[in-house]
Amino acid sequence: MWCPNVTDVTQVEGDGVALGSRFEFHQTVKTGGRTLASDVEVEVVGLTADSVRWRVEDRFQIRDVTLTVEPHGDGTRVRQRTLASFKGDPGLARWFYPFLARRTFRDQFSRLAEHFAAKP
Repeated sequence: MWCPNVTDVTQVEGDGVALGSRFEFHQTVKTGGRTLASDVEVEVVGLTADSVRWRVEDRFQIRDVTLTVEPHGDGTRVRQRTLASFKGDPGLARWFYPFLARRTFRDQFSRLAEHFAAKP
């Protein structure tokens, strides 16, 4: 819902978001006039009252992502920390990936903010 690149998600193990639950999703990423599509595996590897940590693997890379929610002023701050490593030689992706990731995360958080702003 809040990630513009994700087109569908299927839970393959577990019941909801819980430690050890696994998901698969399909994503499309547009960059440089091209559209890259990939299937992605996700496993929840950490879960607390204020954060979730998951391991994401697709054909290009492995990412360790932590999403933390904390009080901030009169609202809530959501932080995402992503550590990514390429599975092989990233080639030119080494140079454009940081820009693509920054754009994707910005779009994700904009959608997330819109979602919560619409809630009473």
